[in-house]
Amino acid sequence: KEILSLRNNKIKDLPGSINKLSKLRILDLQHNQITQLPNIQGLTLLDTLDVQYNQLSSLPPGFNNLKNLKNLHLKYNQISEIPSDIKELEQLEELDLEGNRLSTLPSGITKLTKLLKLYINRNHFKQLPESLKKIVTITELYLNDNGISSIDAIVHLTNLRVLNVSANNITALPSQLKYLSLLRDLDISSNSISTLDPLSPFSSLQSLQVLTLSGNNLTSLPSKIKNLTKLEKLFLSENELSKLCPEIGLLSSLIELNLDENQLTELPKEMGNLQKLEVLNCNQNDLNDLPNEIYLLPLKMFGIDDNPLDEIPPEIVEAGSQEVFDYLGQRLDEAGTKVSGENKPKMKEKKKEK
Repeated sequence: KEILSLRNNKIKDLPGSINKLSKLRILDLQHNQITQLPNIQGLTLLDTLDVQYNQLSSLPPGFNNLKNLKNLHLKYNQISEIPSDIKELEQLEELDLEGNRLSTLPSGITKLTKLLKLYINRNHFKQLPESLKKIVTITELYLNDNGISSIDAIVHLTNLRVLNVSANNITALPSQLKYLSLLRDLDISSNSISTLDPLSPFSSLQSLQVLTLSGNNLTSLPSKIKNLTKLEKLFLSENELSKLCPEIGLLSSLIELNLDENQLTELPKEMGNLQKLEVLNCNQNDLNDLPNEIYLLPLKMFGIDDNPLDEIPPEIVEAGSQEVFDYLGQRLDEAGTKVSGENKPKMKEKKKEK
């Protein structure tokens, strides 16, 4: 057999004879109670070693002999140090160390010239490992839930497609971050960032599709955010936004916009130009009214709970977001803006957002 799966078996230890299974390509031991692995240097054809959710405090002896290993899953163990021998795993493409006790990486990790995905989230990093900036092959990097305050070294990783630095202690973004032109998904949520100006004019972030900025200290958005023409999802909940720039209406690919829990007193009428917007959440703000142009959006979900909405009749507000949406359409008609039949949104599937 080329695959051996012993997952979810409450196994505490493995026999040393496992080292004789020289044809093994996948060894899956996840979700057990293993504290130590036997020598596995004989498993030279192994492609994937999965020991996530165990109680390992170190890597198994002989692991550096696994010259064909591409995927190494060690997440949720108790590892506090990665040996420098890891540099010998020259075929490694994915290294998952999430949820361990690491505060540094060995310098030898720079020898992993095929590494594409690195997970060091939920560890004890207070700063980025010095070696990180040399692993330029990386396309996905997960650093969330550490204690990192500066991400300056990341700007060297020009192949990044996915970057998650959420839930750290970041107060400012490095201006060079804006040149990561292949970046598709950027999550900076739950930090202490008060401005996006270092990323302006955004024009180099031409691949960005998802931008998650929730849980920061943003009071405004730069007008140049309009240059994120591929952006599909923008998450801005739990900030300190009191208004949005009209240029937000130029994000022509936007499908989802979350503005929950801010201090918004109004929304720009230009939002009516977001022709692909299906999800708009602006619960828990200070909105007294909504622009009629929202009726022009192809919304499937419309969250407006916990706003004063004093300018809209209370019985309509009470009846829920569908009725408010229809009311905006009536006002739009009365204001003389013709809404053609084909543009008239069908909101039948909408429910009041809780």
